Amino acid sequence: MSWFWLGLVFVNAVWLVSLTVFVILIARRKQKITIPDNLPVFGWSLIRFNPFSEVGGHHSFVLTLLDMHKNGVVLTGLHGRGLTRFYTKSVSGGFPDQPLSDEETKGLKEALQKLK
Repeated sequence: MSWFWLGLVFVNAVWLVSLTVFVILIARRKQKITIPDNLPVFGWSLIRFNPFSEVGGHHSFVLTLLDMHKNGVVLTGLHGRGLTRFYTKSVSGGFPDQPLSDEETKGLKEALQKLK
């Protein structure tokens, strides 16, 4: 067997071991971010949308999290060209503390429906 083939086998073996370690690390990380069963979130919704015409895809989102008393938060992430902004609005008794956008209103309604 020539040195070329031995080198090629060695490089492939190193690559395979590296890939295996990478997959194991990703699997461990995923296990750490599981949501506990006793988390007091009873109503939630996730809406993805595209607010800007120059950015393709639905990269922006509205995440609504409510407890059993209809208190919680509306988290909005707006993704534009080279910039992402996050906004939060409080919800108390099912009513927001600030005016909501159309997408935020839709997310709040979906989260409230899951409480019923």
